[in-house]
Amino acid sequence: GTIHLMEQAEHLLALGHDVTLFAQDRGPLPQPTPVPIRYLPAVGGGMVRLLSYNLCLFVVLIWSGLRWRPDIMHTRQMGYSATPLVAAWLLRVPHVLEVNGVLRDELAGQAPPGWRLRLIDLFARLNLHRSAAFTTTTTEYRDRLRTLYDIDPRRWTQMPCGVNEERFRPGNRDAARERLELPTASFALLHVGSLYDWRALDTLIEALARLDTARVPDCQLWLVGDGVERPRLQALSRELGIAERVRFVGQVPYAQV
Repeated sequence: GTIHLMEQAEHLLALGHDVTLFAQDRGPLPQPTPVPIRYLPAVGGGMVRLLSYNLCLFVVLIWSGLRWRPDIMHTRQMGYSATPLVAAWLLRVPHVLEVNGVLRDELAGQAPPGWRLRLIDLFARLNLHRSAAFTTTTTEYRDRLRTLYDIDPRRWTQMPCGVNEERFRPGNRDAARERLELPTASFALLHVGSLYDWRALDTLIEALARLDTARVPDCQLWLVGDGVERPRLQALSRELGIAERVRFVGQVPYAQV
């Protein structure tokens, strides 16, 4: 999510717009950036941390908004807060919400308590109905939000995930395989991203186990990234007898991806 947000902000900056990010202080970014970032503190853990961060965010947004008078306030994801929405309303600034997933669905595999789902629904409905506009990466997400929260599709715009063409472009295949110690004859599958249950990587691993090795004798799956699903996916790979064909690379610096 951080990379997506930074690429988006840097592109807007390159187009000549003034951009400032407000974010919780969680350590250094994975890459240097020209985008101004205001890091905000949060204390404690759990709900206390959430409340302390949103209180600080509200004060800083109001103060910054009165000082700079922004043309728009953009929020990525809905979470458990409507702080930017309320601040934008007080400042009379249009609020745009970017939705890259449906949190209720993403938590389905964790069996969250009912109060947590009700809280998610409360803030989701509030943000979606009160924002001047909202975006999703796919039409499927839009349709899911319409089913759950009865959103107004007239305020919706699709904003697909993009790619940095300057960074990601075809290179020397043989040189890359040599650097990764990947045999020339191997068929490699690559997934780059956090390891969460909603990505259905277990389905990908199961498909690899069922692959006809007579047709594709050496097929490897490379999982670049980390997350809570890693132990379960590693156990599944061992259970299916393909642990040597599934490589858990872990987190990789953005510049090396």
